[in-house]
Amino acid sequence: MLQPGQRTLLVPWAWALPSEVTSDKLYITAVERIKEAALYHDLAAGNPRIVGLIPFLFQDVTDSGGSGRGVHGIPGLHAAYQSVFQALKTERPQ
Repeated sequence: MLQPGQRTLLVPWAWALPSEVTSDKLYITAVERIKEAALYHDLAAGNPRIVGLIPFLFQDVTDSGGSGRGVHGIPGLHAAYQSVFQALKTERPQ
């Protein structure tokens, strides 16, 4: 719970696990994350105490567990967040 005067950032989970990177699973994951992006937009647009929206994870990653895709590697999700950011800039001018 935020105290009076406090602000917060939203960090939505916005990447695909290595097990989700196959084309069928990636599509399903992208659709789910795009829906979540819209929900985070609505939350941020309606609350002036939310001062940032930073999707986790932007870049693709590769480690011993495989390769995961970040927002940048999922074109539909990347476009959705670009739209969210543009809308928030318009709706909440500084």
